[in-house]
Amino acid sequence: MKRYGTIIIRTLKKSVSPTLGTGGSLGGAETVAPDLARIVPIGIVVSVGGSLASGESISVRITANYDDGSSSYIDLSYSATGDYEVPETDLQSLIDNDKAITSLNIQAGSSESSTSATVTVTIRGIQY
Repeated sequence: MKRYGTIIIRTLKKSVSPTLGTGGSLGGAETVAPDLARIVPIGIVVSVGGSLASGESISVRITANYDDGSSSYIDLSYSATGDYEVPETDLQSLIDNDKAITSLNIQAGSSESSTSATVTVTIRGIQY
């Protein structure tokens, strides 16, 4: 931990594994909240595990909640297992220069009526 004036800055690395919704619906949200007040995400990895049926698609929604009560989100889609780095352009769309991110909500779902797939999302960033 480093102190710069009255601001405390720490690194952040947290993982969540949301319950997958089925039939094209997203499951309930898992929340990533900082130990301090705000988050600046610098990297997000989506890990799709288990096994996917032929033609199955996994959807992941990452919602940024801002300090003014508003939010924005990105939707991602995967059709195979593996570890996927969220593209920088998607990360940038969550960062608003006039607002601070206070938490991230992660949801996931499958296009199938039942699934044995799993999703883990790991967020790396700076918290202050």
